[in-house]
Order: sequence, then C-alpha cells, then structure tokens
Amino acid sequence: MTRRTWTKLVIAAAGATLLLGALGCSQSSGSAANHDDNARATDSPRLDALLAMPPASNDAEMAEWRSALYALTTDDVLAAMSRLREPATGGDADVRRVLHAVAMYGGSTAGAALGTALRDAAAQYLRSTKWAEPRRFVMAQLALTRHPDAIRILADHLADEAVCESAARGIAQIGGDGARVALSRAPRRGACAQSADWALGLLDQGVLGDPALEGKPTEGDAVAAHQKIAALESAQGADGHRLLIECATSDDPELRRGTIRQWAATPTIDRLLTEGKRPLLGELGDANSALRSAILEVLLIRDEPVAPEALAVATTDSDRNVRHLGLRALSRLSPDSGMAPILAYAERADEQERAAIRPILAESRSGNQRLAGGLGRSSEGVTALLIEALTDRLARERLPAILDVAGPNAGERVHIAAAEAIGILGEAEQVPEVLRRLPGARDDRHRAALQEALVRLARRPDAGGASAAIVSAINPDDEAQFAMLLDVLGQTGGDQAWGAVRKALDDPRPAVRDAGWRAVGRWPIPAQLQDILELARSTQDEGAHVSALRSAARLAVENQAVPVSQRVILLGAVLKAARRAEERKVVISRLGEIRDSSALAVLLPISDDPELSREARTAMLSNAEAVVSTRTEISRMVAERVLGRPRAADATGSGITTAGSALPADDPLAVRAQALLEKVAEYEDFVIDWMTSGPYTLENVGAADLLERSLAPELESAGVQWTPLRRSPNTEPWYIDLAPQFGGDNRAVYLWTQVYSPRNTEARFEIGSDDGVRVWLNGEVVHTKYAVRECERASDIVPVRLKAGWNPVTMKVANGTGSFAACLRVRAQDGSRMPGIRVTTSSEVR
Repeated sequence: MTRRTWTKLVIAAAGATLLLGALGCSQSSGSAANHDDNARATDSPRLDALLAMPPASNDAEMAEWRSALYALTTDDVLAAMSRLREPATGGDADVRRVLHAVAMYGGSTAGAALGTALRDAAAQYLRSTKWAEPRRFVMAQLALTRHPDAIRILADHLADEAVCESAARGIAQIGGDGARVALSRAPRRGACAQSADWALGLLDQGVLGDPALEGKPTEGDAVAAHQKIAALESAQGADGHRLLIECATSDDPELRRGTIRQWAATPTIDRLLTEGKRPLLGELGDANSALRSAILEVLLIRDEPVAPEALAVATTDSDRNVRHLGLRALSRLSPDSGMAPILAYAERADEQERAAIRPILAESRSGNQRLAGGLGRSSEGVTALLIEALTDRLARERLPAILDVAGPNAGERVHIAAAEAIGILGEAEQVPEVLRRLPGARDDRHRAALQEALVRLARRPDAGGASAAIVSAINPDDEAQFAMLLDVLGQTGGDQAWGAVRKALDDPRPAVRDAGWRAVGRWPIPAQLQDILELARSTQDEGAHVSALRSAARLAVENQAVPVSQRVILLGAVLKAARRAEERKVVISRLGEIRDSSALAVLLPISDDPELSREARTAMLSNAEAVVSTRTEISRMVAERVLGRPRAADATGSGITTAGSALPADDPLAVRAQALLEKVAEYEDFVIDWMTSGPYTLENVGAADLLERSLAPELESAGVQWTPLRRSPNTEPWYIDLAPQFGGDNRAVYLWTQVYSPRNTEARFEIGSDDGVRVWLNGEVVHTKYAVRECERASDIVPVRLKAGWNPVTMKVANGTGSFAACLRVRAQDGSRMPGIRVTTSSEVR
C-alpha cells in the first residue's frame, strides 16, 4: 500500500466531520439533539474547573488534579453525566475522561466519598435518561468501582432490553453473593434472561479475574494513561502526532482502547494526522499496521459514510487485521458500493480467508437482495460464501434463488452450502426436495449435509408429518438408502420412525441392522425409553447391548417431563441391566449428572465396590456439590465419606453412616471433597426458620428513620400478628428474601426466632441486610446498622453471649427501595461451627 492511498484514507476519517462543519452543523446543536429533558446539564463550577485544568506535567500538578477530582460531589458527577452524548455527536470526550477517573479513583479506599457520589449520581441519571450508549457507559463506570452497592443500581435495569447486557456484565464484574442474587432474579424473558444467564455463567467460570486486582488505579500507569488521552485534544504538530501514535498503537490494551474511543468521539484530534503531512507520511509505512488498524476502528465507531475507494485500499494491506477491518468498514460504511471490492477480495482469497469474510458479509448493511445478486455470477467458492452469509442472515426469502444456483452443474461446495441453507431456512414442506436431492449426493460431505437438513426440518415444531414422509420414502430394496434414512430417523424420533427402526433391527442385512442399532443409540425421544431398556436386556449382541444401554441412560437424565426421583429410579433400572463394569461406570456418571441428593440412594451401595468405587464417589461429589447450599448436612457427609472419615449414625435419613477407604490427600477426589467441606462451611448454621410481622410504614418517614422508630412489635402491642416466613424458591437458603411477601419502599419487617445453646458461651452473629438492620438478643439490642446496600453474608460481625437454653432473637429490617432481604448465621467467636446449636420458632418454646 502506498503512502498516498493511506493519506487519502486518513483524510477520509475526518471527512464526515469536515462536511458537517461546511454545512453549518455545529457540535453544540448536535449535542443538544441527543440531550434528555430529564437529564439537562447543570452548572458545576468544580467540574468546569477540573475540565479546564491542563494535563499534569509533574507530581505537584498531579496532586492538584487529584485534589480537584476528590472534591467533586454527587451534583458535580451528575452534571458530568448530563453532558454525555450519543456516539458520533461529539462534545463529551472530556466528561467521559472525568467520569472514568471518578470510577477508577472512587473504587479505592481514599476515594470512598467519590465512589458514593458516583453511585448516587448514576442512580438518578440512569432513571432519567433514555439514550442507550451513555447509560451503558455509566454502567461500565459503576462496575469499575467494584462496590456491592452498585449492584442494586444496575439490577434496576436488568429488565431493559436496551441496556440489560451492560447491567448484567457490570453486576457479574462486581461479583459476590449479591451479584448472584440480583442476576437470578432478573426477568425471565428474551434478551434480559439471556444476559442474566450469560453473566451468571461468567461468575461460575470465574473468568472475570480477581476483583481485588481489577479496576483499581495506581499512581503510575493508570494516571499516565488518563493524562496522555487527555493531552490529545490540546496537542499540536509533530509532538501531538507522536503522542497519538504512541497511544493508538500502545501495547497496553486499556490505553489503546481508550485512545480510539476518545479519538472517535473527538473529531478535532484528526488534525494530528491531517496537518503536517510530511512527518505523518513518515509514520505510515508498512511497519505501522497498528496505526492503520486504529484509523479503521475510529471510522467504524463513528459510523459515518466513507467513499469505498478510500477503504478498498485497506483490502490490499500486508497486515491481515488491517485487511479485515477494511472489509468490515466497506460492509458497514459503504453498503451500496462496497460489496464489489469485498467480493473481489473474496475471489482472490483462500478458504481460511473466506471463512473470516463470512461474518463480515453476514453483518453487512447491504440488503439480502444485493448479496443474492452475486449468486451464480461468482466463482464456486464465492457463491458458496454468499449462500452461507445469506443463511447466517436468515434470508428465508432468498431460499428459491439458492436452490436455483445449486443445480446439477453446480460445484460440490455450492451443493453443501445449499443443503445447509435448506435445513436452516427451509420449512417442513422442503423435506421432499431434500429427499429428491439425496440420491444424487456428490460425496459423503454432501450426503451428511443433506441428512442434517432432513433432521433439522423434521425437528421443527410445525414439522407435522415430516418423519412420516421420510419413512414413506424408504425403499426397503435399496440397502444404502434404507441405512441412510435410518440414520436420519434416529435423530428425529416419533412413533412412525420408531416403528421403522424396530423393523430394521430384524433385517437380515448387516448394514441395515447396524443402522437400526445406531438409530437406537442416538434416539432423541424419552417416550421410547422403556422399549430401549428392554432391547438392552434382551439382545445377545454385545455392541447392540452397549448402544441401547447408553441411550437409555442418556434419555433417563434428559427426561425433564418426570420428577428427579423418577429419573433416579430409571437410572437404577439401567444400572441393573448393565452387564459389564464399563457400562455400569457410564450409568454411574449419568447419575452424577442428576445433581440431586436423591441419587445417593443408588450410589451409596456401590461406593465401596472396588471396581466402581471411584466412579461412584465422583458422582456422589457431583450430587453433593449441586445441593451444597440447600443440603449442607448431606453434603458434609458425602465429603467425609469420600475422604474415608468415620461417621456416627446418621440422623438425616441420608443413609451415609460408614466411611469408605481413605484417599491420599493429593488425590483429585480428596481435593474436591476437601473443597466441598470448605464450601459447606460457607452455608452452614444460617438461621432460616423465622416468624415475621409486618410490613410497617409511617407516612413521610424514610427507611433510616423507620429503623430508629419503635414500632408495634417493639412496644409489645396487642394484636401484633406473627406468621411463618414464606421461603422464596428462587434464592439460596441463607438469603431471606422479603420482597415477594413484603416488598415496597420505606418499610420495615420484623423477624423472630429462638436459638438454642447447650451452655453459656461467647458467640458471634454474622449479619447481612438490604438495607438497614437492628438485632435484639434476649431482649437487648446487640446491633444496629443503616446502610443502602445489597444483602451479603457476614457484612456485619457482632460478638454476642448466648445463655444455656433458648435465646430469643428479633431482627428488624428496614428497606429504602428495591430489593429487601436479610441473613443471620450463628458461629463461634472465631468463626468456626458451634456444636449443639438449634433453631426453632415453635410456639411451645416461645
């Protein structure tokens, strides 16, 4: 690529901005158009003074800048948020820098007040503005603080499809029990449910890193990055040119991303590349591919039309990333005339490159008609690529054109792509068309694609008689065709399909018989499970027995139409039908997938079998790990059995009373069992048996004041009603979710129970609340705390003294807004378990 063509592309990056200026479209007018009536900018002298400060050049100036940042109040931060704009309208880069700095420093101990200001301002701003991108930006800053109180603010927006993914990501980034609770309570619909499930998956996988290490500023790198980005707007000449290149091509991903976002939002930075062309050209050789990538990313973020000639040159670049960014820019910024250079690139590309082009075409802004226009006019490889892109775009209206181009004279790749398109874009009425094409399959890949299309079509909810049509198409005299369609029927299911499969099992031809048993092994419908189990018992063929047995075990686990206990019974029957230890091990592993303690009834008797012990213990651990938060005693027993520790007689009814053989400490099962014991310790001894009274409200009295007021249960007033707590089925047992029963703003609820101690002893209460809490023990106040927060385990640790016998405990929880919850655990002074502790709400004891 020549320097001249890259200069043209660089100038194009600023073209749209210059054009707007020529037309008299001022930046301020564009900004105002994106401004909410409910989030108008307010006067903020402190914010304006901070924005006016030049980049710090020494420690003294850095200290002055930091002092000005720490001086910002909630109103100042809200004023900064009110100046945010939608992308490409410009004018908000400075306040974005300030808000990012507020988040970075607000997450530190020294910046605690700044973090509070950010959260309070964000709560107001997110409720009052409708623009999606600024809200996503503010949510990202909230997450950077890693503060549990931000969860509540983000959770209020999990039901908004425009920002639910950002809210869910932010909650997951903060992490902790409150994050799990908030995400588990997200609306179960559409994108909102998907975002919450995805974020819960991130938490489960631990892919968000150590919260203690992420998002915290240092006095060095983070500050330097902010200052460099800030300096871009005022930089000049060759020095500014070098600074832009340094930031936009940095190895520090945060600095690079921040620079590109800032550059995209601040068109005036373009002057660093369009002024002083000689030094600029000297920097744009082939070695500076990172800068060329940055230019293209800026164009994509700005999302403004660009002449395709200026972009097409990027497709000939020596750097693969630059080429692909150029293709993406063509597909999005020049959708009408950009398709030709994209297809030209695809013609000279190899298969690997075409695979990379496929998602670019799928996301192109060119219409389906324009993509379909290239069918038949391009080479075989590019025609196949266009079919794949149309399939990815779910362009069902283009299926006739796809089938036309996949005629007798089309190449193999076109036929395979068309077969995949039929399965995804077609309806059940396309089954005859696929059956017609099947005998003429070019090779195994084409045949497999057609078979997969039949399976997809027959599995459609509205498929109706698709399986019947496939059965009717079977030619019993054509051995190869019979076997081929049996492979399909084994994946579609249905009564008629099962009849054909059963008939094939008695066929004298080995190829047909084998295909029938393959169909049994892949059978997808639990309705035939008992038939399959009987086949496993009765067949004398060892391979057929294994195939049927494994299919029965899989279907037993997947049968969601029956209760867990019934699935366990079915797996027990499959286990009895197994003839060899290897098959029994397969069934035992399936029992581990049940993830319910009821499977222990089957696993316990075989956990000491020398051949099966390891698999049984593994499955038992899986069961116990799945229920550790709800069945702590059983989970502890399983862990101790796996470790080979002796136990006394079991009082829980689990039947786990003896120890297996001991395992070495470094054995993977022993490590899992020890980890399970540690997890059990996190959930044990929470008080979950409560009586409740409320809710109580007072006119014009907020939650903080309500916590201090003595309400009826404290005055022992006549007529106070106490009812058992109704547990929420969707929360972990330690979490006392008061919202379903008592939800609302500015109200209080009382909880009462009794804790039994076998002796006089020092202990501690581990308390969590959302929001404020006051606790009485034996009639004396032992703890009061008002805070706007999510309910977390052990937010407050309170030393107490329990007397021998029953100790009445009352907990008052006051809620401001949103979620409403509490938790209490009784532990020894050092945080360990207290033997002999019991809890009851029995009126006889009371």
